[in-house]
Amino acid sequence: FGFGSNVLPSTMKALRRINPINYTAAILPNYELKFDGSANNRIEPSAAFVVPSNNNKVVHGVLYTLSADDFAKVGNTEGVPFGYRWKRC
Repeated sequence: FGFGSNVLPSTMKALRRINPINYTAAILPNYELKFDGSANNRIEPSAAFVVPSNNNKVVHGVLYTLSADDFAKVGNTEGVPFGYRWKRC
């Protein structure tokens, strides 16, 4: 699931050199987008975060189908595991 700067497939292809197998608009229910640095991220303090919500909020984004290699590239370009963690939703 991509949100923020990762919603454009052209960004994924041009800047990250990732070629999605497929992609579609998607909604992540019971989560919300935060810009307040709630994850206390020192690597990218102005970054957006997706956090659980109990207020029936949703996050709009893009659901990508990626190869295993491209999925690993996303983690590397996003700072996993140093700045971010993967979380199954």
